[in-house]
Amino acid sequence: VSVAPFDLRNFYTLAAIDQNILFQYRFTGADINRLNLRYPISTAQSLDLLRRQNVPRTLEVFDENSVNPYSLQWTLDLQRELTPQWLVRLGYVGTRGVKVGMNHNINQPDRLTGQRPFPHILESSWRNSAESSTYHALQALLQRRFAQGLQLNLSYTWAKTLAIVQGDYYGGNDPEVQDESNLAADWGPVAGDRKHSLAADFAYTLPLDRVGKQPKALRLFS
Repeated sequence: VSVAPFDLRNFYTLAAIDQNILFQYRFTGADINRLNLRYPISTAQSLDLLRRQNVPRTLEVFDENSVNPYSLQWTLDLQRELTPQWLVRLGYVGTRGVKVGMNHNINQPDRLTGQRPFPHILESSWRNSAESSTYHALQALLQRRFAQGLQLNLSYTWAKTLAIVQGDYYGGNDPEVQDESNLAADWGPVAGDRKHSLAADFAYTLPLDRVGKQPKALRLFS
């Protein structure tokens, strides 16, 4: 079952060998015992089992009421000229991702009984726009303007990226929350969060050929 696609990458799990065999199945211990599954099992054995027995299906559901995600950005920047050549800048950058796509596990089995709410359907995925994210950063820059053959930039960023799962910082997979009844418990740093970042670059002209005391041939390095 799929409606209101977010983008094409969300449909890779909908690939199927035929209409009766899906991309993946999420079995419980009770399912494994009922189907007499044994590890290891080959692909050919799995296909034969799925064709011979009545195996519940896993669904990939997209919420038709999902809306397009959007983001809000805000900045505050202060600059101060220390000398004609030196400049210092201090800034705050904030971003909030809203209504971002999020994957949920639905029809999960009871931890005590092992039974699913809807036994004829396996544990499945439901994607809606419940995810959100925030990014806050303090950015500092020390800059030497180009003068006397030298330009220099030294920058430092202290940042924090938070989301329920991954927010809009997609890392190549679809991680899911630990407890669907308490999404806030998963709010925290994303996998790609980088608290500190220090970078420097420079450009310097080398007087490779001189006529008198003035540089004639210059080369730029950075």
